[in-house]
Amino acid sequence: MADENSLISAIEHHESQAELYGGLSEDRTTALEYYRGEPMGNEVAGRSQVVSRDVFDTVEWIKPDLAEIFCGGDEVVSFSPKSQEDVKGAEQETDFVNHVITQRNDWFSVFYGWSHDALLQKVGYVKAYWDDSEDETEEKYDRVSEEEYQFLMQDPGVELIEYEEGEQFVAGMVEPIKTYTCTFRRKTPKDVVRLVNVAPENIRVSQHSRNLSLQDPALDFCEHEESKTISQLREEGFDVDDDIADAGRSTGDYEDAKRDRYQPFMDTDDGGENDPSMRRVRVREVWIRFDEDGDGKAELRHVVVVGRTVLLNEKAEFVPIVALCPAPLPHQHYGFSLADAVMDLQQIKTALWRNALDNQYLANNGRYGVNQNTVNLDDMLDSRPGGIVRVDGDPGAHIAPMTHPTTGDIAIPMLEYTDRIGMKRTGVNEQTQGLDSHTINKNTPYATTAALMSAAQKRVRFIARIMAETGVKSLFLIVHALTLKHARKAEIVKLRNEFVPVDPRHWVKRQDMTVSVGLGTGDKPQQIAFLEKVFQLQGAVGPHGLASPAKVYNTLSKLTRAAGFKDPGEFWDDPSQKPPEPKQPPPEVMVEQMRQQGKAQSDQMSAQVTLQLEQAKGDLSMRQKQAELELQAQNDARDAERERMRAEMDAQIKALDAQYKDQQHMREMEFQRWKAELDAATKIQVAQLSAQASVQNAATAAAEREVSQEVRP
Repeated sequence: MADENSLISAIEHHESQAELYGGLSEDRTTALEYYRGEPMGNEVAGRSQVVSRDVFDTVEWIKPDLAEIFCGGDEVVSFSPKSQEDVKGAEQETDFVNHVITQRNDWFSVFYGWSHDALLQKVGYVKAYWDDSEDETEEKYDRVSEEEYQFLMQDPGVELIEYEEGEQFVAGMVEPIKTYTCTFRRKTPKDVVRLVNVAPENIRVSQHSRNLSLQDPALDFCEHEESKTISQLREEGFDVDDDIADAGRSTGDYEDAKRDRYQPFMDTDDGGENDPSMRRVRVREVWIRFDEDGDGKAELRHVVVVGRTVLLNEKAEFVPIVALCPAPLPHQHYGFSLADAVMDLQQIKTALWRNALDNQYLANNGRYGVNQNTVNLDDMLDSRPGGIVRVDGDPGAHIAPMTHPTTGDIAIPMLEYTDRIGMKRTGVNEQTQGLDSHTINKNTPYATTAALMSAAQKRVRFIARIMAETGVKSLFLIVHALTLKHARKAEIVKLRNEFVPVDPRHWVKRQDMTVSVGLGTGDKPQQIAFLEKVFQLQGAVGPHGLASPAKVYNTLSKLTRAAGFKDPGEFWDDPSQKPPEPKQPPPEVMVEQMRQQGKAQSDQMSAQVTLQLEQAKGDLSMRQKQAELELQAQNDARDAERERMRAEMDAQIKALDAQYKDQQHMREMEFQRWKAELDAATKIQVAQLSAQASVQNAATAAAEREVSQEVRP
């Protein structure tokens, strides 16, 4: 059994060899500088410093065609069945893998970054991995019943965080019912293959690799380096300490310079000083052929290393990283990019542009021969429109302009010739980017222009075919293999406009695949015209049995997708979804069936006549009974109406009698109240008169006493 030190030493040896492989670092740096249009380094002060952008133009011009080819539909590739019984299974696996890549992943963004790196940096990389992480969400339920609470507790996907019991009165019930206010944490596993772009400078491949494919059985080393925090490593399931040793970067100054170019505003403060869990370390994910068990045979190992600490060491079946290159070279991992094809042309065009512009500047602001004794040199150096030059004497005799030839008419044909060379190398030119060939060049014959467009499109399509066969195909096989290995349950997925169950546990390992991209997809109008012609021919040969409904449906499906619609089911019915028609029996059987059907029809007609007579008799009797019932009902209704009217009259009489008694009672009460009020008023008046009489009597007596006193001597 090999120790970890031997494994680390083997990894570091492969790293050191991979870093020196072919001067790749310098090539990538130069390509990026050309793409960004940075100065060439040979600029002269006071001279033109314009930079041609041929690398940028070439890379950006080809991207729309590649995106249309690889991202224009839902089915990128298809698996080939192994037998007649495997046709349905291969179709479903094809639909599901395409669904995972194009729907559950951001396929456009993944392919955009993948192809951009390949076109500019020689090789682009995409990594596929099984995402078994969980999405956590909190769900709060307010005052649910005990039955609902118990139902939630039985859900295996939820975890109770907190709850509070309460009571609630319900209409029609005397006692309150128990309620629960609770919060659950729901964990939903993702369980899907994820795709992520990997920066080319973070990938190292063995210098002994002689194949673009990283799934080559002879590949002995591949490494993906990235910066991760301690917290991220723990979330991935690794038990690491806060102070785990990190050996730092071993990739040289190029890697640091490269990262600075891609991320010029990257914040270097990762928060590690304040929070140890946010300290970033260099994580190396390695696939290496190493004799782990000491049997003398090296097997592919998957190793995760931080510094000199091995976090994971397990056996691997394949490298889940896929390489993409527009122009791979035989017997080498790294090929050519489109930038390699036009960087020298960018140098030439930059030089031509600068020379032409310098010549034009010199023609507009030429040089002069002057008599320094009679001409004010400061005025001559101040070249501005309307400026005055002071001269002592005749200006024509003391100032002589120096003639400079104009060479711009020579530079323009050279620039055009350089562009034609670039089109031959890459197939990318503004004349081939979807323009009508009749309007490209009025001075060029149509046949010649069409031939130029066809040749250029063939070059672009060939690049697409290389990418499809060497990169996209491998990616789909890896996604299929990861799904087959890790899927643990069936799920319901909408495929071909229908919800169908998919269980990857029943899949079979596949290696045969038909790539359905890059074939005639560069020119949609041509596709549509061709499919319409095929549809017309199918209609013509249909009566002869040369085109079945399934073949016609395939033509209509491809025609619909070429027109930009993803779901042909919105327009056409799939014949395979219709129930099969019953087979026709032999002629003698058909004659006997017809005889039996005739006899059965005769018997049925006789039975129907007899039944109709019986029904007619029954209907007559029914009608008589119905008439009697209707007459009795009318009599009953009349008697009921009479009783109702009598009851209403009795009720009205009783109501009037009660109303009369109520009124009489009210009048009696009013009379008694008036009588009581009158008696009270009379008594009050008598009392008042008595009081007045008493007062008068008292006054009279007093007066009499006064008189008697006055009379008395």
